[in-house]
Amino acid sequence: MQTQANQLNRATTRFGEAFSWPVFLVITLLISNTVSGSADTLTIKGSSDPIMTQTAFLLLKAVGRGTSFLILSYLLYLQVNCQRFALSGKLLLPFLCFAGLAVCSTAWSPLKSTTLFQSASFLLLILLAWVIAVRWRCEGDTSRLLCFCSVLLIFVSAALIVFHFAFPRYGALTRLSTGLFHATAGGSTGALGVLILTSSAILWDWRWPRYLLFPGMALHLACMTIGGNRFSFVALLIPLGLVLCVAASRFLIAQIVIAGSLFGLIYLLFDPGLKRIEFVQTRFTETLSQGQTSAQIQSLSGREEMWAVIWENFLVSPFLGHGFFVTSRTGSIYVWDHFGNWTAHNVWLQSLASMGILGTLLLTVGFGFIGLNLFRPLVNQNHPAWHHSVFSLALLSWIFIWGLLNEAFLGPLLPESVIFAIVLGLGTASCIHYVRPDCGSEVPTTTLAALLPKN
Repeated sequence: MQTQANQLNRATTRFGEAFSWPVFLVITLLISNTVSGSADTLTIKGSSDPIMTQTAFLLLKAVGRGTSFLILSYLLYLQVNCQRFALSGKLLLPFLCFAGLAVCSTAWSPLKSTTLFQSASFLLLILLAWVIAVRWRCEGDTSRLLCFCSVLLIFVSAALIVFHFAFPRYGALTRLSTGLFHATAGGSTGALGVLILTSSAILWDWRWPRYLLFPGMALHLACMTIGGNRFSFVALLIPLGLVLCVAASRFLIAQIVIAGSLFGLIYLLFDPGLKRIEFVQTRFTETLSQGQTSAQIQSLSGREEMWAVIWENFLVSPFLGHGFFVTSRTGSIYVWDHFGNWTAHNVWLQSLASMGILGTLLLTVGFGFIGLNLFRPLVNQNHPAWHHSVFSLALLSWIFIWGLLNEAFLGPLLPESVIFAIVLGLGTASCIHYVRPDCGSEVPTTTLAALLPKN
């Protein structure tokens, strides 16, 4: 019996110490669950064909998220006696409370199945962040994690481009219907892929960003352009500029300035009247307008109408909200000439309407805890946590900017939601490791052996 206990103990230790494959499997399962394989449930201007039956689609989602929950729960169980488990749990406590409240909100939600399913998905994201915070040990783990995420995002962008042109009936990167992958989701996926690749190349001296940077940038920018989401380009500028200004070397900045100056000089030699620029500017303006009038653009594509309606519904139940992922008392509001359970298209209004003041307060405190700990190393560029702080703050700033016109991580499960969980986990791990470097992440050697009967 002792031999059996030792074998089981060694297997458990190997599984717990492997930062790579269990966590990477969960990330793969969650990102693969972000596509919409069923027929349109909310069609505005058109429709698309389902890629699979509704039953098969729901079964795959249930299996993927159920498997992810089991893996994450087991990994956390293996670490329950480690110092990192308690410290990371304290930093993530507001998010854990928010996730628990989201699940409990099923009780007063008018759409109970929707709230339960979506709140369980959000709970998975927080558990993933917790596992990453506990299992992280060094920058090598950060490199492997970001490399894996970059490869996945490149694959997603490439697959969306192929589906858009080869199988247009499934509705990939289209604004006409919900389809396989909406253009807005494609824009956020491409923008995050660009930001992760460029930030990794600038902040760290790793090899993999050099190989992935140019093909990845080409695919992500193509995905963003085909989807035609204007805000995805705007939201990318500020965090990318932040990383360039704060972390880029003077030599790199000088190269960029010189290259830009030479390009401008050569262009003036071939087009001194700037006639081609006028043509490009006209076509660019037409592309950005997407057939909308100036009044529609000024109203943020109709979001003002939506925000007014959802704000009125928030006032009906301001303290607890209407249930996670539900923005109205009845579960359906009339916006844009259509009834439906519309999301708020703003992360904070989405939080207020669905989770009320209590949930929004928990969310604010959670970001406050993490933000304060991430800002501290920025004052000293030689601080060991400086690179992680810059990266985490750049990604979080993108999420907040994107959340001004989208529900971001409080919406349906999308690649941006999974990346949010990963960044939250890395930020928490960085805070713990560099503030308390004495906290190890060893797997207890008697985790499962203690459960076995003794002779």
